[in-house]
This record gives sequence, C-alpha cells and structure tokens, in this order.
Amino acid sequence: MQNFEETLFLIRRFCAVAFVFGVALLIPHSAYSQALAVKDWKGEYFSKKEGGVFVKTVTSGFRIPATANVQVTIYGIIQQKYYTFLNAQTAPDSFPREIWKLPSGKYLISRIDFTDGAGARRVWLAKQEKPLAFLVPRVMLSNIGLWTLAPEGISGLAVKFDMTPNTYSEKNAPKDSSVAAVG
Repeated sequence: MQNFEETLFLIRRFCAVAFVFGVALLIPHSAYSQALAVKDWKGEYFSKKEGGVFVKTVTSGFRIPATANVQVTIYGIIQQKYYTFLNAQTAPDSFPREIWKLPSGKYLISRIDFTDGAGARRVWLAKQEKPLAFLVPRVMLSNIGLWTLAPEGISGLAVKFDMTPNTYSEKNAPKDSSVAAVG
C-alpha cells in the first residue's frame, strides 16, 4: 500500500512540474501579442527611472526595395514585460529617425518582424541559448547599433548586428555606447 501511495505522489509531482514547464514555454509566444507599445522620445525630460534607446536598421539583398518599418519586440528582464516599437529604416551613415523611451534596465531582443517589398512577412527570433541583451541606463541614451536585415530562405529573416559609432556623444567619451541625456 505504501509503494502505491509513493508512486501516486511521484506521479502527481511529475504532472505538476510538467504543467508548470508547459505553461512557461507557452507564455513567451502569447506574451508577444500583449507587448506594451514603447513611446518615442520627443526631447522631454526623462524621469529618474527611464532612459532612451536608438538603433539604425537597413536592408540588404531584397529583390524589391523594402521601405516598411521594422517591428522590434524586446523583453524587460527587471519588469518581466514585453515591449514593442516600430523602427524606420535609415541609411547607415545618417542619424536614427527615432529614439525610444523605456524604463531603465536590462532588455533582451526577442523578435524582429519585417514585411519585405514583395509583401512577404519575415520574422527573426532570438536563440534562447544565445540571447542578445542591451542596457538602458537611467537618464541616458543607449546605442544598440546598426542592424542589417536580409532575406533568409523563402520567409526567414537574417539580421546582422553591428556596433556603430555614437550619433550622439558627449565630449571626452566617443567610445561609450550610452550618452547623457536631458535629466
């Protein structure tokens, strides 16, 4: 009788653990649809617990020139929330078109969506074993580089992440990836 009770206890524990892991695997996929829209920064004062981020996105290798915005979904590790923003494409040597305002903290790049010139929706998903992270310091602007988007197969999206010199920089700190903003 005791072996039966122990076996039943172990089966219940296994089922509970399997349920928790199963739900944990489903959460990120459904959370993308509930991502919070990020506000663009218009030069106003940052609060003490927020900063800004900018990125340059360009395309390469598409047969039909694509002018669509790039939808970026990021995950705030501290806030445990997904955020999304639409980033306009720019020339590699020009200024970023938008600066986005976010709560300060560490973020993971989760997903990049793009509709090419032929109307095909392409998606890049982060690899869980090698997440791409960036930091948004308080009252600072973070440069998260130059992203080159290229087709990969029929419907895939390849993204090359490159560091780029700061468009906005403080005196005596040209190599820093963040810059003091109005605070």
